[in-house]
Amino acid sequence: MRPVSLRNRIDRPRTLVSRKGLLALALMAASAVATGGGDGPPNASAQAGGARELGRGQVGEAPASCPRNCEAVGKVTGYQLLSGGSRNAYRVPANGRIIAWSIKASKPNASQMAFFNDFYGGAPQARLSVLQSGGGSVLRLIRQSPVQPLQAALGERTRFVLDSPLSVRRGQIIGLTTNTWVPAFATRLGPGDAWRASRPSNRCSNIKRSSSHTATNTRRTYGCVYRTARLLYTAWFIPNR
Repeated sequence: MRPVSLRNRIDRPRTLVSRKGLLALALMAASAVATGGGDGPPNASAQAGGARELGRGQVGEAPASCPRNCEAVGKVTGYQLLSGGSRNAYRVPANGRIIAWSIKASKPNASQMAFFNDFYGGAPQARLSVLQSGGGSVLRLIRQSPVQPLQAALGERTRFVLDSPLSVRRGQIIGLTTNTWVPAFATRLGPGDAWRASRPSNRCSNIKRSSSHTATNTRRTYGCVYRTARLLYTAWFIPNR
């Protein structure tokens, strides 16, 4: 399926604020090959291996925000806690590997792009992160994909097949990271949607300060939970045989 372009009324860009329960995150693979759309296994071997798309239902039913009511998440790592009331959509179900990921990115207009590039210090990009819970809100970064520039993915749902799959273990969490920004999430949803970000609980409203979790084998407190918003990414998982 080809990526679907988003057609919305142009509006002024806005950064996320904690009182709206919106904030940032985006992550994805680089050294990856882009393929149109995100439906169906990336290839025949993935289908034969029992590939499963983590987060698929959460992305398909939620509209990305820009250019209308345009907001972006930035300089953070995060993962979805609740999606439409469902939990654990991005928790790894068994030992295996992540072979691809997709992102559903909205398309800001020119003035919105310029604003976010300036505010977050660069063009949109993201990478996928594998996180291990250390108890409570503390998580350890196990491994991550290369950084993927996202300019070509704006306004579409795009899948990236990883050249080097990410090894994962049961119970680990697949998150999204960006050192700049990404418009890949839905806003103004209900209380059944919430995501957790790599910021200390006393800095949840400081969205410009960098809090991206990028050093592997380090721990970070994910102290901020933002409600009524949903990160729009998925990850293709294949279990070990």
